[in-house]
Amino acid sequence: MRVLGRLLPLLAAGYAAIALTDLLGGTGRPAAEVTVGVVGTLVLSASMVLAPRAPLAALLVAGGAVVVESAVHADVAISPAATLVSIVVVGRLADRRRAAAGLLVAIASVLAYYAFSPPSSPAELVSTLVAYTAFWALAYAWARRDEEAERARRADRALLLAELRTQMARDLHDIIGHTLNVVVVHAGAARLSLDGAPAVSRDLLLQIEHVGREAMADLDDAVATLRDPAAGTDRPLRPTTAGLADLPALVERFAASGVRASLVVDPALLTPDGAPSYAVAREAYRIVQESLTNALKHAAPCRAQVEVSTSGDHVVVTVRDDGAGPPEHWLPGRGLGGIRERATRVGGTARLGPVGAGAPGFRVEARLPLDRQPA
Repeated sequence: MRVLGRLLPLLAAGYAAIALTDLLGGTGRPAAEVTVGVVGTLVLSASMVLAPRAPLAALLVAGGAVVVESAVHADVAISPAATLVSIVVVGRLADRRRAAAGLLVAIASVLAYYAFSPPSSPAELVSTLVAYTAFWALAYAWARRDEEAERARRADRALLLAELRTQMARDLHDIIGHTLNVVVVHAGAARLSLDGAPAVSRDLLLQIEHVGREAMADLDDAVATLRDPAAGTDRPLRPTTAGLADLPALVERFAASGVRASLVVDPALLTPDGAPSYAVAREAYRIVQESLTNALKHAAPCRAQVEVSTSGDHVVVTVRDDGAGPPEHWLPGRGLGGIRERATRVGGTARLGPVGAGAPGFRVEARLPLDRQPA
């Protein structure tokens, strides 16, 4: 569109210069024919310039002007070129229905033109029709290709938005679910110790405040994925920032809530050269968070072991608690289902269920592809 907008005025000026030179520089034409020819030239030049705004209307005007010039014998050799430009524009910029109508208008204008100015041979008429149709077809195919490309871009955006909504739902579930569970446990403990151990109650309330502030920061990070810098903020779009380096603080928060967890992370995963991609590190963090939240809800007080290691080209996240374990006919809830979704999202797998072999507790193991962080 921008290219045509710059090119068409130049073509119009060139056409007008050639046509007016032919009309005004020649001899033997009646003044009436010259006048009609000059007016027709100006109309045709204007139709070229205005064609991007109203392609079909510009083609109708151009075709009519050429036919009128031909009818009074005021046309010049270059006159059909103006209509050819309008044909290209209507094929390129008009919608499908108007573009098809434009082709019919072009054919009709050619036939009407030659009705008043017969061609030197049938081949001239056929070649003109073929040329007009070919130029229209090329422009039409160009437009349809751009249409398909735009449709594909819209589908990609819709898919990205759907994925973003799913990610947001998982993040909000993990953040809010984790925070509320910790707050409920701490608040209950603070209430029970309020009279007999006010210092303990004070510490628990401080921990609730700390957890709440961290949850607000996490929520702010999550909501930041929906922010548009053009909508009045300079803050760039970014996903939540939790990763493997944040696991110690996460485990410490649960320790004060009744899940005393030990943490082992392969040191290589924390180095610039060995760190997994952001997406994998982020999902690993959320899997640990949901696993410990599940332990807090169903097994606390208990102990838990959190291990993040490498196995070949995978990051292996294992969380195991020593609680009573699930009942015999248990079914995974939304949080455990989210663990599977998170692993699948980055191309990994997740297994979860009772520890088994007579041992108490629940075990979550996720294997995520070890996509190295780009340098």
